Amino acid sequence: MTDTETLVIRRTFDAPPERVFRAWTDPAERALWDCPQEGWTTRVLEMDVRVGGTYRVAFGPPGEEPYVERGEYREITRPTRLVFAYSVSRHGTVLQSTVCTIELTDLGGRTEVVITDAGMGAESHRAGWTHALGLLAAVLRDDGRRVSARR
Repeated sequence: MTDTETLVIRRTFDAPPERVFRAWTDPAERALWDCPQEGWTTRVLEMDVRVGGTYRVAFGPPGEEPYVERGEYREITRPTRLVFAYSVSRHGTVLQSTVCTIELTDLGGRTEVVITDAGMGAESHRAGWTHALGLLAAVLRDDGRRVSARR
């Protein structure tokens, strides 16, 4: 694991950019899909979506000490771009620390999302992002209805 890892993931969703952007920035919606592994739970503990604002999300296997993701928003351009620095820790130890750029491109009612995650441990996020984006697709398809049964 190095400080210079970069992970890029592309995914197209059957929803307009504003709808996809809302799923990233609404705490109730983010709790539905931002989960890196089957069977885990996610709780959005705080979310202040503004430049300089912070967020905190806890996730992990039920009954175990959760992983905690802490982030700070660096750039917000609704509905096309989010940039945030974040770290993931567990038991008080920082495991990964990256800067993530989310770019949303309108494809005529569909949205291409490009995630660029750069920094310490970025590559280790691949499986988690892939799982979470599958849940995001389900949330968008169900238009925000709970998908917890799919986790």
